[in-house]
Amino acid sequence: MDRPHIVLILMDTQRADNISCYGYSKKTTPNIDKIADEGAIFFNNITPGVWTLPSHASLFTGRYVSGHGADANCEVLPVEFPTMAEILGKLGYQTVGFSNNGWVSRKTGIARGFQEFYLISREVGKEEIVEWFYVEEGFKEVGERDKGSLKTVNVTISWLKKGGTTISPSSYL
Repeated sequence: MDRPHIVLILMDTQRADNISCYGYSKKTTPNIDKIADEGAIFFNNITPGVWTLPSHASLFTGRYVSGHGADANCEVLPVEFPTMAEILGKLGYQTVGFSNNGWVSRKTGIARGFQEFYLISREVGKEEIVEWFYVEEGFKEVGERDKGSLKTVNVTISWLKKGGTTISPSSYL
């Protein structure tokens, strides 16, 4: 039997009530809707944490925040808690991650186990942050360019078009 492909798309701070497949009247997410038509939609979701690090640590370990401890008092996921990527890698899956959020990175342990992991730089104000751990978000100004989501999607598409091979930073700029 062939193994199923697993694609996990996380949109940090994305509200379900603005996504079409969750009932939003406007067609805001046609591609996510296509994926949802062929997969499963879960309607009873409650986040275990109130911010990125503990929420992702819980998602990637299957533990509550009280069980893994990654939170404001410990800003790194302890190594004794295996991540989904580590487990899937041991089962022979190719594990690849893309993130434009420094809290979802190797520095915090959240990206531990990905065979390939791309931390995508993003603009904050007028500067591009290339190596960063955490960036305090400012308010969006008129005319401000993309802060990372489109660039992250384009990096992912570039990786897929190359047949799942390692990409160089210059190929997605």
